[in-house]
Amino acid sequence: VSTQSTGVDSLGPKVEKQVEPEPAFDFASFPEDPQTPVPEKQVSYDAFKDTPTPAADEDRLGAWSKCLSLVLATLITCQSSLTNSPPEVLKEVVESEKGQTYLTAVTEVFKVACRISQSGSHEDGVVEIFKEIKHTWSLVSEALDGIIDLPTPREFNIPSGSNEVEWDRNCGICLLDAKGEGEKSVLQYNRVMYHVTCANFWLNSIDDMLPNLNRKLDQPLL
Repeated sequence: VSTQSTGVDSLGPKVEKQVEPEPAFDFASFPEDPQTPVPEKQVSYDAFKDTPTPAADEDRLGAWSKCLSLVLATLITCQSSLTNSPPEVLKEVVESEKGQTYLTAVTEVFKVACRISQSGSHEDGVVEIFKEIKHTWSLVSEALDGIIDLPTPREFNIPSGSNEVEWDRNCGICLLDAKGEGEKSVLQYNRVMYHVTCANFWLNSIDDMLPNLNRKLDQPLL
C-alpha cells in the first residue's frame, strides 16, 4: 500500500491518505462491445468508389497478412499480460466485467483469423502465420486454465469455404459466407457483406476504409 498526499489543510498539518495499488494487468484497447455494428461515420465509401473491380490476388494476400499479423500481435500482448499477472490478481481481473469484455474481444479477434485461415488455406503465408496464431491462442488458454475455458477453432463452426453459389453473400474481408453464422453478425455497405467482427477489426486496427477482397462481382461498386 502506498501513500498519497492530500495537501496541507489550513486548519492542520498535511494528511496522508492510503491508496490501494491498481491490479498489475494491462488491458489492450478494444471496442466495449465487439458485437456492436460499426458506426456509419467510421466507414468511408471512397474505398468502394476507388475499387470498382475485385481485388487482385496479391492485394488480397497483402490485406490478409496485415490482419493476421495484427491478430498475432494482439494475442501475444494478451498472453504476456496473463502470464505476468499473479494468480490471485488474474482471477479477479478475468472475473470482472472489464475482464470479460476484454476476453470476449480477444476471442472475436481470434475468430477473424480463423475465418481468414479457411479462405487462405491454400496460401503458404497464411498457413504459416496461422500456425503461430493457434499456438499463441493455446498459450492464452493455458494461462486461463482453471479460471475460464476459451473456445477452440472447431467450436466456432466456421464454414469451410466461400459461398460460390451466392458469392455476393461473402464477407468482403475473409471471403466466407457472411450469413453463415447468423443474421445478427452481418453488416452491409454498398452491396458488400461483412461479418461485424471482421469489419470492426479492420476499421479499428488497419484502415478507416473497408476493403472489398471478393474474387468476383456481378457489377462494379459505383
